[in-house]
Amino acid sequence: MKKKILGVNLLLVVITAMVAAGCGPLLGVKKAEESYYVLTDNERIPDERLPASRARLLVSDTKANPFINSQRIIFSEDPSRRGYYQLAKWVESPAKRFTLLLIQRFIRAGVFASVSSVGGATLGDLQVNTEVTEFYHNIRTMPGKIVISVNAELVDLIHRVSIKSQLFELEVPVKDYSAEGAVSAFSQGVNVLLDRIVVWAAKNAPETGQ
Repeated sequence: MKKKILGVNLLLVVITAMVAAGCGPLLGVKKAEESYYVLTDNERIPDERLPASRARLLVSDTKANPFINSQRIIFSEDPSRRGYYQLAKWVESPAKRFTLLLIQRFIRAGVFASVSSVGGATLGDLQVNTEVTEFYHNIRTMPGKIVISVNAELVDLIHRVSIKSQLFELEVPVKDYSAEGAVSAFSQGVNVLLDRIVVWAAKNAPETGQ
């Protein structure tokens, strides 16, 4: 009897070690897999007719605090707290992706003489700076809504002055309570804000012409 108990204990120890080592599938236990998502570009341009500018535009890297500027997708159940989805992540952080999408949106709009990222060889007359201050899935009421806030600043590089700053805020309802539903709403919201920032920059840029 004592030998049988020892054998059972030894089997439990082996099973525990295998699970801890990530050998769950060998025992018929399927390990949950992480999913990676991308903020998609709808590849549109603003519907509004915009004034053309002779200025060369530089776009700086979008800033964000370390909590937002990561590959983790953020949710919130309470105004004072934030959390991360465990098995859903971004391929690129929201800030990094926003920079690329903003540059592409400015280029497609064709408002400025040229559009480049800061740090390249191209010189510029104007610069757009952005910072993502909120980027999360609000799940206080299911299926929730996406909350995005972006600060934008337009700078005159020739005269070294800030022309204008503005806070862009947006909430987008999530259609279904899932990572896919949240990501779809995030992409929808980002595309709306991209258009708004392009229109805002074009209208506030100096030296515009026909």
